[in-house]
Amino acid sequence: MTDGRFSACLLPMHWTSPLTLLVGLLLTAGSVSAAEEKEKKDEAKPEQKEPVSRDGSVTIAGAQIDYTVTTGELQLKNDKGEEQANIFHVSYIKKGVKDLSTRPVLFAFNGGPGSSAVWLHLGALGPRIIPTSADGTKALAPPVTVVENPQSILDVADLVFVDPVATGLSRPEDKDKSKQFFGVNGDLDSMSDFIRRWITQHKRWSSPKFVLGESYGSLRAAGLSDKLQQRYGMHLNGVILLSGLLDYRTLSPSPGNDLSYSIFLPSLAATAHFHGKIKGDRKTIVKEARSLRQRPTAQLSTVDRHSMTQASKRSRLKSQSSPVSIHNGSSTTTFVSPLASSANSCSKAKVKC
Repeated sequence: MTDGRFSACLLPMHWTSPLTLLVGLLLTAGSVSAAEEKEKKDEAKPEQKEPVSRDGSVTIAGAQIDYTVTTGELQLKNDKGEEQANIFHVSYIKKGVKDLSTRPVLFAFNGGPGSSAVWLHLGALGPRIIPTSADGTKALAPPVTVVENPQSILDVADLVFVDPVATGLSRPEDKDKSKQFFGVNGDLDSMSDFIRRWITQHKRWSSPKFVLGESYGSLRAAGLSDKLQQRYGMHLNGVILLSGLLDYRTLSPSPGNDLSYSIFLPSLAATAHFHGKIKGDRKTIVKEARSLRQRPTAQLSTVDRHSMTQASKRSRLKSQSSPVSIHNGSSTTTFVSPLASSANSCSKAKVKC
């Protein structure tokens, strides 16, 4: 070995003292350890693969749409030019379009947060989807292969399905710094940067641009409309919210938030009918439950508007939330407001609610 790091170890013994040998060995160990650590970090970095393209066609509304599908990774960099992440995406581009300024491009992503775009891609919008049962609630017995999707929107827009960082096949360059992508703002920064870079690489700045987000993706889509405009001067032509979630109060009840009770009423009524707790026509019951949920929602809005105290809120809601009955033929179903029910229980137990 001729590496200078080992020179102290190669000197004849009569040229070196025990102290010199010890220092040389420590320096050698430190250098080797640092080199090994660098090799480990290099190995941990995700390897960026070259894009892969294929040609295909799909029939939509009786017309054949020829397209090119490309899977690839787009590398994100910070302002210093340092590699940050590789974003995996699948794009479908219609062939034969002469004027790209007339051809819209739509970026689609699911929510979670933490979900890849596979559900929108192979379950709804792509030209090829995985078939399910007629109502979409059951998987088919294997073998299952992808089939043409006549409901795809590829006839009206090019499609780009995007996996946010740390979902699907998208990965951060340094896993120790991946947390920078997991916040609301970090997510918007990386997704807006991806859209901007993809648009630039494919020369689509003149094309109409849309984003489609599902569930949490609807919050992301709303944020992207502002982020793209403010940071990159990119004005979207439209934002599509699928199964949108814009108000977390509708998800679950919490102290001071009873909105979800009214939101869940139609689903709870349908569930009760399924389990035989309610008799009658299911569609009629659900329809009336949907009309009933508007009343407590309006009451809660009134309560919030007047900024009443918690005690007076419950007192007023109790007085206005009398039981409501749905008459369906020979049967009658009664719904009681959760607030009125809990208030009555407190009264009977002689405790302060």
